[in-house]
Amino acid sequence: MSAKEKQRFEEMAEKDKGRYDREMENFDKSGGGRGGKRKRPKDPNAPKRALSVAHVHILNCVILSVTLAVLPRC
Repeated sequence: MSAKEKQRFEEMAEKDKGRYDREMENFDKSGGGRGGKRKRPKDPNAPKRALSVAHVHILNCVILSVTLAVLPRC
């Protein structure tokens, strides 16, 4: 690429950088980009995570041992 062709793109880049700087000044003045996302408060009535198969099996063994008054076979 010749120096003349390269100069054309360098001028376009300078104009675009100026435009970007002006837009960022307006964006910062308007309060954009500050504050971020707010975290939602935790809902105490939200459904809980489901039990795994192993937990269900252990609970069944405990319930059987208590109701039948025998040693668990699990």
